[in-house]
Amino acid sequence: MPECNGILVARRLASEGPAVRVVILTFYEDRAYVRQALQTGVRGYVLKRSAAENLIPAIRSVLAGGLYVDPGVAERIFEVTPARTVGSAPIGSALDLSSREAEVLKLLALGHSNKEIATELDVSVKSVETYKSRGAEKLGLKTRAEIVRYASAQGWLARH
Repeated sequence: MPECNGILVARRLASEGPAVRVVILTFYEDRAYVRQALQTGVRGYVLKRSAAENLIPAIRSVLAGGLYVDPGVAERIFEVTPARTVGSAPIGSALDLSSREAEVLKLLALGHSNKEIATELDVSVKSVETYKSRGAEKLGLKTRAEIVRYASAQGWLARH
């Protein structure tokens, strides 16, 4: 955009239409740019190089009220430290999760909605919510962003 950039447009949209959910499609992989976009209220961040595979899941995730960060930049923007703690309690490990809990958290981190996960795993949406809740609790994670950070640290967001 010659006279403006995505961050400025997102700011303007946030002030003029707070209910608008923004997904940015960009070349920029810089950590500072991604963080600035998220702080502005952007709910989806997709790289142009991976748009063919990530744009639709990003839109679906954002429409469902979630947050989507392209797996190509997720590892770089979320600081990953091996011995993270929440409060004074250490975060659990993937070994603490059932296979279904891990599967649901992986799909969630990749931007899938609860309904999409339920369809893919052939379970009810309520079951997906239960697996997500139990898995997040075992790991000491409270938000979708924390789940994405954890998934990134586990290597779950790597290209398949």
